[in-house]
Amino acid sequence: MNYEKIKSLAKKQKVKIKELAQTVEVSEVGLYQMLRNQSMKVETLEKISSALSVSPVTFFDDNIIDGGTGIADYKSIAAVERSSYLEKIVDLQSETIRLLREQLDTCRQSK
Repeated sequence: MNYEKIKSLAKKQKVKIKELAQTVEVSEVGLYQMLRNQSMKVETLEKISSALSVSPVTFFDDNIIDGGTGIADYKSIAAVERSSYLEKIVDLQSETIRLLREQLDTCRQSK
């Protein structure tokens, strides 16, 4: 993923990083750290994409998405979207497991 594209697109659209951070509900420092460390959750990337009115695929290097041909490889785009969807499922399942463990602990304590 090309994190510089996030900054350059925001600048092009005259959106300050501080404003973008507020829109995606993270701190300005947090967003700068994500960009510097080149690491963020898919959910955050999706919020950034929505705030900048672009597809999340926009932030991936052209050679990953189109093999440098300038023509979008729809299989690659679908893979990125599928990956995003699967990450959401894993997050939901993790949260479900956490809640079930809490309930189990509560039941054990009440005995």
